[in-house]
Amino acid sequence: MKKRIWIGLLSLVLVVAFAFPAMAVWKDMHATVYKWTGGYNQDGSPGLTRLTSGVIVSVLKHDNDSLLETLYVADSQKFTSLANPITAALFASSSYCNGEVAFRVDPAESGDSEVDLIVTDTNGGYTAVVSGFNEYTHTIIIDERPNVVHHGQIRFKYSTTDQTSTGVTLLSGQLLHKIITSVTTNLANTYAAIGTGQDASAIKAGDSLASKGWVQTSYESEGSIWKMVWSTHSGGYHMYPVYGSVMTNDTSLTYSVSSGGTPAASAQTGSIHFWFSYGPK
Repeated sequence: MKKRIWIGLLSLVLVVAFAFPAMAVWKDMHATVYKWTGGYNQDGSPGLTRLTSGVIVSVLKHDNDSLLETLYVADSQKFTSLANPITAALFASSSYCNGEVAFRVDPAESGDSEVDLIVTDTNGGYTAVVSGFNEYTHTIIIDERPNVVHHGQIRFKYSTTDQTSTGVTLLSGQLLHKIITSVTTNLANTYAAIGTGQDASAIKAGDSLASKGWVQTSYESEGSIWKMVWSTHSGGYHMYPVYGSVMTNDTSLTYSVSSGGTPAASAQTGSIHFWFSYGPK
């Protein structure tokens, strides 16, 4: 009788041992997102405000900014696909991310024990870049202090020449110091124009996205809702949106991609990087 029990237990151990390695590579990752505007609590700790909406998350393969991970909804019995980048709507949805960075990583992709994140607050474009994010990282803090130069980043995709919103909304009084495009999928004879919902061609990311890497941004013209101010400190132009009756209609940061031929749908083309400061009145 004892022998049969031990044989049964051994069989169970063997079944578990062979069944679990296939599932072990799945990684469910979670992190709460906070913003810090520079204040402190009475005990000296930073005064943080949790963000449960208005956040866009790009999940990239670790140390490879040209490859987006394949994502699924975390903690689910079903393998429900999750868009990457994770939109603000999916981030806030109780059916997907439930107001936090939450996703399951595809085991078919090697080295998925850690990933890199671009976490952007759409209200102004404040961004936290997290390298080596893993299942043990549970807090992400976005620096949103006023009167400090910040580096915002948002992914863009070349799938149409139509003007497309990045999802970022500019703030009244927000000063844009510089905008540069980084290309991860090279596109010959192609350029990106960056602006707002009503003037998407005020800034152009060079004449070509033909080579991977940084593309120097050129300022084409002021346009109807942009102003350029020469800075003796930096030796270049600063641009800022003019807020008035026009800007109240659409303050979204947008881009369009132009080509001599028909645009070919592709993976994420790269990122729009923008340096800005904001000092509310």
